[in-house]
Amino acid sequence: NSGWDIPMITNTCGTPTSDDVTRKLIIEPLKAINEKKGEKTKMHLLAHPPNDFRIFHEFKAAGVTSIALNIEIYDRKIFREICPGKDQLYGYDKWWDSLEYAKDVFGEYEVYCGLIWGLEPLASSKEGMEDILSRKVGIATNVFHSDPGTPLERHPQPGEDDIYDLAQHESSLYKKYPDART
Repeated sequence: NSGWDIPMITNTCGTPTSDDVTRKLIIEPLKAINEKKGEKTKMHLLAHPPNDFRIFHEFKAAGVTSIALNIEIYDRKIFREICPGKDQLYGYDKWWDSLEYAKDVFGEYEVYCGLIWGLEPLASSKEGMEDILSRKVGIATNVFHSDPGTPLERHPQPGEDDIYDLAQHESSLYKKYPDART
C-alpha cells in the first residue's frame, strides 16, 4: 500500500537444509508476498536448486516469475575446487539439470545462471556465458572480490583489462542472443 510502482520484488533465500525447509521458510513467505504484491509486480527468486524439481512448480504457484540458480563457476574441475559444498552435496550435472527443468517451468530466459568473473580463466568464463545463453537461460555475472576471513581471501581479483574483455564478450553475446535481454 505504499503507492509506489514497484516493478519487481527480488527474494534471496540462501541454501535451505532440505526441501521441507524450502517449503516452510521460502515458499510460505513467497505466498504471503504474492497475496499482497499486486498483479503487475513480478517476483524474482535467487535460490539454491531443490532436490525435488517439482518444487519449481511450487515456486511458480507462489508467484515467482523468474529464478536464478547461480553455479558461479563454469569449468567443472574448478567448480569442484572453489565450490566443494555445491559439488559434493548437489553436483555439477544436477545443477545443469535443474536449470533445464526450471526453464521448462518458467520459460526461456526467465531462469538465470550466475557466473563470477575472476575465479576461472577468461576463456572458461566466456565459454560458460555462451553455453548458458545457448540453452535459453539468462546469465547473471559478477566480478570476484575477496572478503577477509574467507577461504578465498588471498585469491587475486581480476584486473580491469580482464573485466573489460569479459564485459565486451558479454555485450557481443547479447547481440547474438537478443531474446535474452540484458
